[in-house]
Amino acid sequence: MASALRALIVDDDADDYVFTRDLLSEIGNDDIELYWEVSYDAALARMLREDFDIFLLDYRLGQHTGVELLRAAQAQGCRVPAILLTGFDARDVDDEIRAAGAASFIQKQVMTADGLERSIRYAIDQAKRIDDLQSTSDFGYAVLDALSARVAVVDADGTIIAINRAWHTFAKQNDLHHDQRGVGVNYFAVSRHAVASGDPHAIAVIHGLRAVLSGSQDFFYHEYPCDSPTGAEWFAVRITSLDDGQRGRAVIAHEDITEHRQAEERERLLSTITDALQESLDPETT
Repeated sequence: MASALRALIVDDDADDYVFTRDLLSEIGNDDIELYWEVSYDAALARMLREDFDIFLLDYRLGQHTGVELLRAAQAQGCRVPAILLTGFDARDVDDEIRAAGAASFIQKQVMTADGLERSIRYAIDQAKRIDDLQSTSDFGYAVLDALSARVAVVDADGTIIAINRAWHTFAKQNDLHHDQRGVGVNYFAVSRHAVASGDPHAIAVIHGLRAVLSGSQDFFYHEYPCDSPTGAEWFAVRITSLDDGQRGRAVIAHEDITEHRQAEERERLLSTITDALQESLDPETT
């Protein structure tokens, strides 16, 4: 291996521990720092207290299992990858181990040094990729939450799969029902409900979203009014195709443009008044 790593073996059978240790020694003593725990409680405490790169967990740990140990560590924020070592037929425990989030599992009867090294490499690389993706995802959500526009991402069926803070806040402030608020809600269904309630602008939005999702156009823009206790407000909806490798996704953003529309209206009114004054003062028009 390219650099030393810290591995924790949790196995209550000394012979099995020695067997695993000897296999790891074939990889090279300079490449790995090996630690051993026997009991469930001691292992869990150490998993949470110390920094490790990989866990090698025996499936059977007295009254507990390695799966239970892994889940307990994960429940307290531990994200170190784990490999389950089992003496059972893989078919008997495969689903349970994978559901627990283990990187892989190995049957002890067929375990070799090369196979164990490959499994460790794979588990660590996979965990790094997941961390990188999570960091990217967290950054993306932070950017979305910084926007003043209400933003939602929908899948090919129009179902909302992500929203930003502004969207969630708007939904709460306007007492929208939970089935209209965000993730899991179908945007087409909500828009059709608006059409049935007499909103003519919702029809345009439905057609625009369908066009973007189908790929017939990359962008849709529409302005619409909205009544509020403080008076008429104006919003703009922008629907953009999302190029993230997943076919048929779109970003929907609703932005408050009331001040912009009011400024335009003031300019038009001022222009009308100015033209009227010029006409009244122009001798040729009187």
